[in-house]
Amino acid sequence: MLNISTYSAIVLLGEIFIFNFCFKLYFKLFRNGQQDNHLTTRVSSNASLLHDKRFAYTLLEKLLEYIERASSTMQNYKESSKFSLHESYRITTKDVKFFGKVVLPLVEKYFKAHRNYFITPSSLKTGSGYASIKEKEMSCSLFCKLAFLLRHKFNAFGNDVNISVRCLKVLVRAIDFSSVMKNSQEMVRASVLPLFNMIAEDLNQTVQNLEQKRYSNLKGTLQRGTTSLTYIHMVLLPVLSSMLDHLGKNNYGVDVFGKKSKLWIEIRFCLVWFS
Repeated sequence: MLNISTYSAIVLLGEIFIFNFCFKLYFKLFRNGQQDNHLTTRVSSNASLLHDKRFAYTLLEKLLEYIERASSTMQNYKESSKFSLHESYRITTKDVKFFGKVVLPLVEKYFKAHRNYFITPSSLKTGSGYASIKEKEMSCSLFCKLAFLLRHKFNAFGNDVNISVRCLKVLVRAIDFSSVMKNSQEMVRASVLPLFNMIAEDLNQTVQNLEQKRYSNLKGTLQRGTTSLTYIHMVLLPVLSSMLDHLGKNNYGVDVFGKKSKLWIEIRFCLVWFS
């Protein structure tokens, strides 16, 4: 029988083998792409099919899978459980442990190192040095899924909150919002707009709680983690600050909010309140 540590080591070695294989495949496709620059339109269309099977695409598929798997097994716990002698129900599964120890550090390092790869406009046609439209959509989806997961199961993250926030700050700076808003309308309606609405709702709800002195909600003692000051201070404001800075530096504001956005007016009003 294998113990947990041995099993985890085997799983980790397996993942490293997969990533190494995908990395070698990426360079093979990259070299082939350089040799086929002057092929016919038919060959180019076949090459574009392989374009979505590069290392970044395969890695994004795996990362999205890990987030889905972790979100299905991660459970929130009550504040009172911190002082309980019976904590068996708080024991995390191997999937959640792997998510916190391997997936999150990988996300932070990879997207920090390859940020320009994802935000370079596809129209520049710089060979394989830019992400495809699908890869840009997947990177945005990864940000939204991690943000939703952290919002809904904030108490379950424990010590992994800090690295999760760093991942969100790195991810949001690697999103080509212009491309996503123009080419991925279905994903925008399903993930991006609901996320922005939730941000505005959380800020607005927190302002109301402060004005009406509903301190139990602000402390998060009623299982309302999304309106607690801890969540607002540790997660929402740092991530929102990075997102707005990214939108401003790359002129994505009009693409995301439009010229007269009620959502943007609400977010800006709440930010002025907190400043």
